[in-house]
Amino acid sequence: MNVDALRWCSRISEWGDGPRSRSILFAIALLCCMDPQRRKPLRAGLRGYLRFLSRGGILVIQTRPLAAAGRLELKFRLDDSADYQSITECFGGMYPLPRRRPIRYVLDGGANLGFFAIAALRLDELQELVLVEPSPHNLALLRDNARLVPGCSLNEAAIAGERGELVFDLATSNTGHLVSGTQPSAARVVTVGARRIMDFIPSHWDALQTWIKLDIEGAEYAVIPDLLRAGFKPIQLSAEIHDYLRKDGAGLVRELESHGYDVTVEGYGHEGDVCRQITAARRD
Repeated sequence: MNVDALRWCSRISEWGDGPRSRSILFAIALLCCMDPQRRKPLRAGLRGYLRFLSRGGILVIQTRPLAAAGRLELKFRLDDSADYQSITECFGGMYPLPRRRPIRYVLDGGANLGFFAIAALRLDELQELVLVEPSPHNLALLRDNARLVPGCSLNEAAIAGERGELVFDLATSNTGHLVSGTQPSAARVVTVGARRIMDFIPSHWDALQTWIKLDIEGAEYAVIPDLLRAGFKPIQLSAEIHDYLRKDGAGLVRELESHGYDVTVEGYGHEGDVCRQITAARRD
């Protein structure tokens, strides 16, 4: 464990209000940045500590006061690695705030339990948040986490390149994904309603004051071109590009650049279905 990693864990813990909430976030960040094959006694101790603080398999923290909402109570699952990953991504700097302000509108595609939306509340002039989440595994806790967020609306649906009823595979990854063209890989599937991205963007939103975040498990290859064809160009687009190497994520980056965006790409690994995180900012 190096000093930079400990600083990162400390930064995440600062989202909590009070020693209990901060210690929970610090423990989660430590678990996420440690090699699972090493420091097994420490990992076991951290998990035991979190189990002690949980109730019925749920951990609860209070956030520090946020500009647009004050303090909030957040719930997440003790034994769900996707919840921990989402916390560290959203509170650990994966999604930098847009440099150009004001940002009044935010669309969170693949909202999980709402941690990105909470992080976006740092924006002083934020007025509306639209959350989109298809997984029934997440929706109950997401509703709880979002109920006190001002200007927030929740859509129980998937963002896709087409409208209709689509198969959502809960077992393929720790967050699930839409299935197209082939049979799902496991029996844990549900049918979800899917809509195109412009169906979720209110007509009064100004693209120059809009930030869109997408973590939609591969559907971005259809959704981002659909957004660009519609002519709605948000001031910033933050997205996780899944299976970047095999599905030509670089081609998606080039398409964004051709539509007037400067794109930064972060991530590592050159084998398998590695992801890349992109931030696309409008030039004009």
